[in-house]
Amino acid sequence: MNLPSKSVSYNESVISKFPVVLKSLQNGGLPVTVLFKAVEKKMRDLSEFVSILECLYVLGKVDIENGKVVMRNAR
Repeated sequence: MNLPSKSVSYNESVISKFPVVLKSLQNGGLPVTVLFKAVEKKMRDLSEFVSILECLYVLGKVDIENGKVVMRNAR
């Protein structure tokens, strides 16, 4: 997981990709595979995508419900 630091710029960090994922979830939950397909061009690889989902989950921004990733405040 790349977090901003002296050697990693904000644009190279996973934090800069949070809005990309959250914007894809604005209209409702998506299965993980569909969500990845929707944002994969903005991601470096699958592990970066998983790191972003982990961070958003820990921060309380997303949850998994019925096999879909959903924004927590959208319930």
